[in-house]
Amino acid sequence: MCQLTNLHFACGHTRKVLLEACLLATRLAGHALTRAPDFCLNGVHVVQTIEKEEDCGRGHDGLTCREVQAVQPLIDRYKTMTTDLAGFSARANTIAAFIKIGFTPDCDWDAVKEAGRDVEAFKARQAELLAQVIPEALAEFEASLKNAVQRLQKVFQWNEAHIVCKARGTEDTLAPAPFGLEKLADETVVKSSIDNADDDDDDDDDEQTSKIGNPNLWAVDLAFKTARAGPHRRLLWLEERAVEACLDGAGWQLPRDEKDRAELQDRIDCRWVDPSKK
Repeated sequence: MCQLTNLHFACGHTRKVLLEACLLATRLAGHALTRAPDFCLNGVHVVQTIEKEEDCGRGHDGLTCREVQAVQPLIDRYKTMTTDLAGFSARANTIAAFIKIGFTPDCDWDAVKEAGRDVEAFKARQAELLAQVIPEALAEFEASLKNAVQRLQKVFQWNEAHIVCKARGTEDTLAPAPFGLEKLADETVVKSSIDNADDDDDDDDDEQTSKIGNPNLWAVDLAFKTARAGPHRRLLWLEERAVEACLDGAGWQLPRDEKDRAELQDRIDCRWVDPSKK
């Protein structure tokens, strides 16, 4: 049976090293073993654990293991944020697909006429929505989303550098934070800003991003809250126009987000023109 030593490093990582190889493992390998085998016909056994005062020395992209550990929560948070923004893009793309094929919804014009409304005016409005209003809204949303992603990425990169410098004790070498975030470096000020900022119809943003759960993430948390608001507002306006154009009658579905879905359902319930039920 091969005997192993388990090394426990100060950084928290562990590594198994070979203490003594059994004769069978040496014979099968054809040479003297220097590394701990993952498998041995006679089995492997950890006979001792040694606590090491130094780090393990693992690295990734120029960072030490401790620096990687410090940065990982930021990376995980950033992935969650970009996934949220990608969801906005997917919602807009479903509307764009209907516009691209030139689809014209079949509406219940008889009901409009029976209500004493000007059918021709509503038909003209629908044509305008499909030919001009919605395509322009899509372009504005895409530009807003692109800008939000770029801003968030810039803050993420600065926040990552901030964490690495903090881990290295070289914070004095860090460039100023983008978009005036250096003025919000005090954690109390940042939390107050996030708690009391005008949500701009995004009251649920505090559910989308945590409130200073990790003080290292204050910059990207604050940037996400502000960057997300613009694309979200334009996306909702776009979806309201899709409701007005009766795209739901063609198979377009309301978003899964409960608040956004409820707001759009209210629009459906009070509109003058509905999809044909024939």
